[in-house]
Amino acid sequence: IFHFTIYHASDRPILVQIIASLWDRSGAYRRVYTYLPDRSVQALAEHEAIFAACKARDAATAGRLVRENVRRTTDAIRSKLGGKESDETLS
Repeated sequence: IFHFTIYHASDRPILVQIIASLWDRSGAYRRVYTYLPDRSVQALAEHEAIFAACKARDAATAGRLVRENVRRTTDAIRSKLGGKESDETLS
């Protein structure tokens, strides 16, 4: 719900529809992620920072924080499944 509240606020219904479709297809990965040790505490802190940036209407920071949150989540899932973490840099 947290992520989609932000996505809907973008007022970009087609983008939200694409994201929702991807979200629906990623259920198995989200279940893996849910049980990773310490990740829920880290995710909560990340979400609080994203919320603070949104509340301050700081779109650049909010965008950067969302990208970092997605990257960390992806890296944690890849690591759990035996894959390699991303080496992409975030702007």
